[in-house]
Amino acid sequence: MDLSVEFARKLFVDGCRSAVGGLREEALNGLERIDHLTDPVSCEDFFAKYLLPNVPCVLGKWSTADWSSRTEWSTTDGKLSWESLENLFGEAVAPVSNCSKQQSYSQAKTDMKVKNFIAHVRKAESIDEGESDILYLKDWHYTREFPQCKAYETPPYFASDWLNEFWDSHSHGECSDADDYRFVYIGPKGSWTPFHADVFRSYSWSANVCGRKKWILFAPGYEQQLVDKFGQLPFDLRLVNFDISTAEKCFEVIQESGEIIFVPSGWHHQVFNIEDTASINHNWFNGCNVDICWNYLKQRLKEVEKEISEHRQMEDWNKHCQLILKADSGMDFIDFFNLLSLIASNRMKQINKQLSNCKLHLSKENLMILQNCSTELIQSENECRSSVCNIDELDAHVHHLELDISDNVTGLEKSSLREEMDNDVGSRKYLFDTGYGCVLFDLLRVKYFLENEFLSADLHKLGDDDRFVDTPDDLISKISDIIDTVFTCEM
Repeated sequence: MDLSVEFARKLFVDGCRSAVGGLREEALNGLERIDHLTDPVSCEDFFAKYLLPNVPCVLGKWSTADWSSRTEWSTTDGKLSWESLENLFGEAVAPVSNCSKQQSYSQAKTDMKVKNFIAHVRKAESIDEGESDILYLKDWHYTREFPQCKAYETPPYFASDWLNEFWDSHSHGECSDADDYRFVYIGPKGSWTPFHADVFRSYSWSANVCGRKKWILFAPGYEQQLVDKFGQLPFDLRLVNFDISTAEKCFEVIQESGEIIFVPSGWHHQVFNIEDTASINHNWFNGCNVDICWNYLKQRLKEVEKEISEHRQMEDWNKHCQLILKADSGMDFIDFFNLLSLIASNRMKQINKQLSNCKLHLSKENLMILQNCSTELIQSENECRSSVCNIDELDAHVHHLELDISDNVTGLEKSSLREEMDNDVGSRKYLFDTGYGCVLFDLLRVKYFLENEFLSADLHKLGDDDRFVDTPDDLISKISDIIDTVFTCEM
C-alpha cells in the first residue's frame, strides 16, 4: 500500500491515537449504500474512506483484469469451467462443506479430491433439485498447496496484511502451527455459507474469478436485531422473518464476475452463489483494525475463563486458558504479541535496508542535521503540492537546505547528495516516498498498541518464556529510536 509519510502521520495523530472508534461510528451513521468503485482510487483515498472507517465497498472488474485465473478457470463465455479446474487441480485434496447438512453451528465438512467433488456437482446437475446434497468446496488453502501457480495478485489496497505476514514467517521454519488465511472457494449454483463474522473479526476481501454471488451484510452490532429468545444468531437468514429493506444497517450486494468485495471487521454476512462460482478470499488485519481483532481475542478469553472459572485455583490456570483460546480461535495472546513484534521488526528492516541502499553513512551529528532537512523537505513538499509549477521552487529549497549539511559527512559529497535529492529513487525517496508512509503507520500503530495493551501485562503468566521473541519494553525502545532517527515524527 502506498501512503505518503505526511498522510500516514496525520492519520495516526488525528484518527488512530484516540478517535478511531469515533471515526467508525461517524462513517457508519452516514452510510446509506455500499460504494461500487468503477475506477481505481489512490491508496490514500481507500485507506481514508474504507479501511480506517471500517466501511465496505466493491471494486470493479478492473481490479482482476490481469489475473490469469480469469481465463484459465473459465470458459470462453466467462462461465466457470469445471473441466479446466479438474485438469488443473483434480488430484488435490480440499475441504468440502455439505450445504444440505448442519453440524452444530456449521455445515458438515469432509475432505475429498477435487475431481470427486466436481464429479458430484456434475451428477447433481442431471437430477431433480433436492435429490442430491449441495456441496461447496471452501476454505481451501490453494496458495499453500500450489505456491508455483500465480493465479492472482493481491490488490495494493490489501497489501498491508499483518496476519498472513506473521504466519508466512512460521512456514519458513519447522513450526507445527504454521497457517495462512488465503483461500479458494468453488461452488455450484445454490451453494452458500451460513451467517457469520470472519475469523478474529478480521477484514476480508473476496474476488469472483467467475460466477456471481449475493451478499447480505449487517454492520457491527446491528446483527443483534436478529437474535432469538435464547440470544442466538440465525444459522441461515432465509429461515428468519425479517425484511431486508427495513432492517437497520443491512445491505444486499450482488457481486458480479471479476469484482472484489471488501468486507470490514466485524460485519456479519451470509453469502449465496447464484451461479457456479469460483472465488479467491483473504482474511487479514493491519494497523487500521488491529484493535478490533485484539478486542475480539480478549472477549473470547473472558468467555473461556468464565467457562472454567471453577478451576481457577489449579496450577498454571492462566496458561490453560490460553491453550483453550488458541484451540478455539487459532491464536493466543503470546501469538498476538509475537505478531506485533514481527511486524515491527520487518518494518525496521525495510527502513534500514533503504538507508543502506542510499549509502548515507552519517555520523550522529550529521544524521541529526539530515533529520531536520527531511522534516523541512516534507513540509515544503506539502506546501508545494497544490501546483506543479512549484516543483522548481521545491527543488530550489532542497538545494538551499543541502548547503546546511556539514562538510564532514562520511563518504558523502554535496554533489552526490544533490544527485540523490534530485533522483526519485534516492534519498528523497526514503525521506517522503509514498511506500514509507505505510511503514511509518505500521510502526506507530505497533508502538501505541504495545504501550497501551502490553507494557504492564505479565505475559510470562501466559506461556513459556521461550515463546517470546522480544519484550514490550525493548520493542518500544527500538521502534522509538528508529522513528526518532528517520521520520522525526512529533507525536
